[in-house]
Amino acid sequence: MHPADIAILTDEKADDPPEIGKYLIHPLSEGWKATGLRVTLLRGAQHFEPARLLIPHIDATVRPAKYEAFVQRYRRVANRRVTDVSKSSFSENLIGAGSRYSGPVIVKTNRNYGGLPERRAANAPRRSSLARRLQSRWTKFFGTSPSGVAWKRVEWLDVDSYPVFQRLQDVPRGVFGNPNLVVEKFAPEIEGGFYSVRYAYVFGSREITLRLKSRRAVIKGSNAEVCEEVETPPEIGGWRRRLGLDYGKIDFVVAEGKPVVLDVNPTPATSALERHRLTGRVTQRLRDGVLDLLR
Repeated sequence: MHPADIAILTDEKADDPPEIGKYLIHPLSEGWKATGLRVTLLRGAQHFEPARLLIPHIDATVRPAKYEAFVQRYRRVANRRVTDVSKSSFSENLIGAGSRYSGPVIVKTNRNYGGLPERRAANAPRRSSLARRLQSRWTKFFGTSPSGVAWKRVEWLDVDSYPVFQRLQDVPRGVFGNPNLVVEKFAPEIEGGFYSVRYAYVFGSREITLRLKSRRAVIKGSNAEVCEEVETPPEIGGWRRRLGLDYGKIDFVVAEGKPVVLDVNPTPATSALERHRLTGRVTQRLRDGVLDLLR
């Protein structure tokens, strides 16, 4: 029996195929199968199956150490060096309590996507919908969050309501004492009354960048009113090489003509793409990038 061309390694707790179906790797793998490539899905690291290429697809900010020995058994590995995408590992926008920066700032989780993947893994309960709505409305109108929040103990945040503060001095002191949170300079990309964020999807030598526009300062696929394809700045290639990112998504804005990277995600989902009916376009653009790694 011939080994698979591509093995996709998922977390042992992931439910396949429903779990894998919400990620971009799913339509990509279906496209690879349609071209004759043999694709296998591995749940956890208990069973080794030979393959020409391994794609670790563990939705976590830090790839668990229990998978590293398994990953190293493969000669070709996508994102081999991408083991930590916490903001403190790559962000050039982080500022501390003693900074002299005078502009607006935003509070985020150090973990990716508000810490949601880790929250799911821990089976932790979400805050009530009422609490989430109250924080979201308070943040929208006052640029801060309720004083009753125990910021020193916050483990995760709703990604659509990261609090923005007009001054660093307005940030609650507990934020700086919490390793789960980071404070970044808030340098939005604004044009024609819209805030923008750009998503660069990459695989091998293939790439496509989309610009999402929203009336809200903190932009997500769920609140974007416009989604359009734009050119990928050459600086993104430099970020990819430094990070070792063969496959994934880089979120960034363009401030003063320079890309400012906000997030790095080696397991991009399709929710934003589905909302704007762009999953097919992105999949088609990236699909043959896997051939670069297979060679």
